[in-house]
Amino acid sequence: MTVVVDESKLEELMGQLVGHMTGSALCFGIWLGDELGLYRTLVELGPTSADDLATASGCHPRLVREWLDGQAAGGLLAWDEAGDQYSISPEAAMALADDESPAFVARAMNAIGSVFIDMPKVAEAFRGNGALSWGAHHPCLFSGTEWFFRTGYRAELPNWIATLDGVAEKLAEGATVADVGCGHGASSVVPSKTNCSPVAR
Repeated sequence: MTVVVDESKLEELMGQLVGHMTGSALCFGIWLGDELGLYRTLVELGPTSADDLATASGCHPRLVREWLDGQAAGGLLAWDEAGDQYSISPEAAMALADDESPAFVARAMNAIGSVFIDMPKVAEAFRGNGALSWGAHHPCLFSGTEWFFRTGYRAELPNWIATLDGVAEKLAEGATVADVGCGHGASSVVPSKTNCSPVAR
């Protein structure tokens, strides 16, 4: 049987695959940058050199330079060639450096990491009875999931509660809420205007 390969379609597919690989590597870099505090330190320093960021963050200068170059190549950070300085835009700072921001997403990359960490367990489920309990996943899945939703809860929970008939008033009077199956409880303990006294279970 002769298989005819369309070279243009193959080239397009390879571009897609390389793009997926690049995206996963960039997610790893975001996770690493958050863990090491590199984004937050860059915000504090302003436009700075790789060596100065390494010193301020207590990290290896060569590795910090490589991390910065990867972040700049991915369009997350800016690099000024003339001054050899790196900087972070206000928008990127909201998403990557400020965990109080409603747009913060860097810590959610823990969930992406868990997918790779759990690959042997998932493969075993495919080969076996198909079962893999939620609790059997790596803890990074739970922390990443929490952080993916936490910013939305923080920004919107008071508005959501306000749309529920009588709920805001009851919470303001000191009602206790049990949120069953709430993971790490971000939706229960997030500060709100309701003066809620929640109990997470």
